[in-house]
Amino acid sequence: MANIVEGIIRGKAIELQSEFGFEDGQKISIAFNSPARPDARVEAILRTAGAMADDPEFDAAMEQIRRERKATPDRAAGG
Repeated sequence: MANIVEGIIRGKAIELQSEFGFEDGQKISIAFNSPARPDARVEAILRTAGAMADDPEFDAAMEQIRRERKATPDRAAGG
């Protein structure tokens, strides 16, 4: 009987995210499959997400960039 359940490795133990219904001490076989990791660019974004949240000047700087972009003609339109 094949069942699939997700888990988290904690040292040599695997913490299952849901119950299987097996008895305590029962022997089982396990097949492992590691989820795909995001590419390096996605990992970099996730590491820095929220880095500027406490910077009081960040919102003003982003607003200035938005205004400048809005005022600049679109290059793709021949501007």
